[in-house]
Amino acid sequence: MINGQFSLMNKINFIKQKIKSFIPKEIYNYIMLHKLNRLLIARLIHVIKNLYPKIKYCNICGWEGKYFFQDTRCPICFSLPRHRFLGNIISELVINKKKNVLLIGSDMSEILLFKKKGFKKVTFLNKEKRFTTDLVCDITSHQLVNDSFDLIIMWHVLEHIHEDRLAVENVFHLLRDKGHFIFSVPIFPKGNKKTYKPKYGNIEDRTQKTGHPDHVICCGTDYADRFSKLDFNIKKTVRVSDNSRSEIEKYHLNINHYAWHFEK
Repeated sequence: MINGQFSLMNKINFIKQKIKSFIPKEIYNYIMLHKLNRLLIARLIHVIKNLYPKIKYCNICGWEGKYFFQDTRCPICFSLPRHRFLGNIISELVINKKKNVLLIGSDMSEILLFKKKGFKKVTFLNKEKRFTTDLVCDITSHQLVNDSFDLIIMWHVLEHIHEDRLAVENVFHLLRDKGHFIFSVPIFPKGNKKTYKPKYGNIEDRTQKTGHPDHVICCGTDYADRFSKLDFNIKKTVRVSDNSRSEIEKYHLNINHYAWHFEK
C-alpha cells in the first residue's frame, strides 16, 4: 500500500512538473501564492454568489464578501483563520517596512501577507527547497549570521520541531536589539493549559495524541514558558479573544488561537 502511495505521488509530481514547464514563472508563482490550483471552479462560484453584502474580509489578500469558502477559507488566497490572525498582529505592529524580516517555515498565505504588506527585505527560510525558499536551513542548527533580522516569524511551526527550545534560542541570536519575534502554535487538546510531549508508537497513535501526523508536542496556553530562560525584554501573549466580537466575525478568527510577541 505504501509503495502504491509513493507511486501515485511520483506520478502527480511528474504531471505538476510538466504543467509547470509550460507556464511562465511569474504566472506559476502567482497561481501557487494564491493557491488558485485548488477547487478553482467551486471557489469562483462561491465568489460570484457571495459578492454582497461585504461583511467578511480577508486581511491577507483583500477579498470581501458574504461568507468565507467552506466556512473558514478565503476563496481567493485560501487563507485560514490562523493566517488572518497573523494579519491582524502584523497590521498593528509598528515597524519600518525596510527592516529585515525572516519567515521560518511559512506557508503560502503568510508569504503572500508579507508581500502584500510591502515589506522590502523578506527572507523565506525552509528545511526543503521550494519556489519561495531563499534559505534552505534547519533553524535548530545555527548556520546564519547573528544580529541579522529585525522581525522573525514562526507561525504554527514550532510544534513540528523536537528541539523547539534550541530553535528559539537560535532565533534570539539572529535578532538585532529591539528585534521582534512573533510565533504561534495550535493549542491541543482544545483548552489545554499545560504543554507536554506525549509518547506514541506509530503514526496513527501520534496523530491521535498530538492532533497531527507531524506534530511532536501538545502545546498548552503556557507554551511560551518553555523559553523563559532566554533574555527577551518583553514577552506578550496575544489572544484572538482580545479582539472585539465584530473583528472576530469580520475576519472569521478562531477564538482558541494564541500567539506570543517577544522583543529582544
